[in-house]
Amino acid sequence: MKSLIYLLSFLILLASCKNEPEGTNALTLGKLTLEDATPSPGDSLNISYNEKAVDSIEAMFYYLVNTNAYAVDIHLKNDTKNTLKATIQIPDSAAAIAFNIKKNEEIDNNNREGYIIPLYNSEGHIIAGSNAAKAYYRLNFGERNELEVNKDSIVTAIQKDITEHPEISKEWKLVYLDLMYKERKEEGKKLVTKYIDSLSSKESLTEKEYQSLLRMYNLTGNKEKADSIKTAAIATFPKSKIAERESLIKVYEIKDLDEKTKAYADFKTKFPEATGQINDAVLRTIALAYNKEGDVAKFDEYANQIDEELNKASVYNSVAWEKAEAKKDLDFAENLSKQSLELINSLKEDPSNKPDYFSESQFKNRLEGTYQMYADTYGLILFQQGKTKEAIDTQKIAVGDGKSVDVNKRYLEFLMTDKQYKTVLEKGESFIKSGNSNPEMLDYYVT
Repeated sequence: MKSLIYLLSFLILLASCKNEPEGTNALTLGKLTLEDATPSPGDSLNISYNEKAVDSIEAMFYYLVNTNAYAVDIHLKNDTKNTLKATIQIPDSAAAIAFNIKKNEEIDNNNREGYIIPLYNSEGHIIAGSNAAKAYYRLNFGERNELEVNKDSIVTAIQKDITEHPEISKEWKLVYLDLMYKERKEEGKKLVTKYIDSLSSKESLTEKEYQSLLRMYNLTGNKEKADSIKTAAIATFPKSKIAERESLIKVYEIKDLDEKTKAYADFKTKFPEATGQINDAVLRTIALAYNKEGDVAKFDEYANQIDEELNKASVYNSVAWEKAEAKKDLDFAENLSKQSLELINSLKEDPSNKPDYFSESQFKNRLEGTYQMYADTYGLILFQQGKTKEAIDTQKIAVGDGKSVDVNKRYLEFLMTDKQYKTVLEKGESFIKSGNSNPEMLDYYVT
């Protein structure tokens, strides 16, 4: 009888082992398995995903550093056990990690829980700030990734992490106050007021404290106080980020072109290192205004100062498209359009300046879409210059997966002009079947 009991016990133990993930300390969440259930910053982490067809899977992970999320591609490979495997490197600065996996563009949301993993210290305890980072990721990325987002639970998680680890308060204080004010109004008002009072009672403030105070007044909608703090901050720190931003906004709001260019020159004298989106926006408005006046030299001068290559390419394409539609200054338009495509190509070749929230592959996919859009401009310009065959080659790139009716129509028009009737029929039929056509395209069949 004892032998039978031992045998049954052994079989039960064996069966339970088969349901455990590989490794002595592995963690399985949905289809994802981590070889180490308690990963740490700086670790190389082996992962596996329960799918067979690697071509249908797009995978990436974010490493979370305080309130920031940095995207990294995961290169999954087929394994002999009908799973996909990869090794990821967790940066030393990470507080938590989150996986984002799609199959045929459909998000695996793990029953809306996602794959958000805390990181651990050498003693096996969750590191300070990890739960706050996890919660903040869910707040910012949850809806787009089809995850459950309970804002009250998110506030509680951040609050608990700060309480248990006061050393993280410096990084999380303002985020916490912001969320408390928005989600738990009465309690949040008291906390924000207390924080404002603590700063206001100081004899002098640092630049960062002025920024914090300004943020709190903006949060509570106290414009009078916010304006007062801005004035004081600028007087105390005339070269501060607050001063730079306010000066630049004033330049942006000027309507008269001569006045605006003079104000911008004064601004650059005071802030020669200024860059960023607002600076680029000011340069864009000035460049476009000079284009409207027909001053090519001035347009070039200000467009060339735009720092972000994506922003510069956008200005070039915008002006080139305007010229193409008007069928004027086509040589100038061709040059601008070509430059816009070259800028996008250079970014594809070296995506090191990508936004943090894009992985390299995501950024390249976005750039590919932008390139196709700008190729549509270039194709139209070439066509209007009588360079039909070059226009066809360019427009073929612009068509891409054929989802833009206008782009498809131009492609068929170019083909018709070149008397490529067979290709017109083939492509036209494809556009019609996919639902990416309009009645005008049917005329090509009649013709």
